[in-house]
Amino acid sequence: MDAEEFEFSRPERSLKNSEIVDYLLAQPIVIERSPPIHLTLKGLLNSTNLPVWIGTYMGWSVAPEHSVLLFVTVPGGVIVVGSAAAIADALGAGLSKSMKRLFRSR
Repeated sequence: MDAEEFEFSRPERSLKNSEIVDYLLAQPIVIERSPPIHLTLKGLLNSTNLPVWIGTYMGWSVAPEHSVLLFVTVPGGVIVVGSAAAIADALGAGLSKSMKRLFRSR
């Protein structure tokens, strides 16, 4: 509220109405699954969609003033970061399996 359009990209930025933001981040959100679960907005942003958020920020930072390019840069950033996270998870799982096999007692 009462924030300028590009205020959040400046180093001297400040959060307006921080108590409202903290309240909203702490409220539970019901996720439609079987059975339904609820998470806080902060937990949802931190855990499940982290590669998407990082990729979106990367795509936005490439061309923030060219709105047409955002149709390419934002999905491109999501794909790059998402695939890097998946490759890191796969490498971690494979490395863990190899280390367990190496130190298994015979």
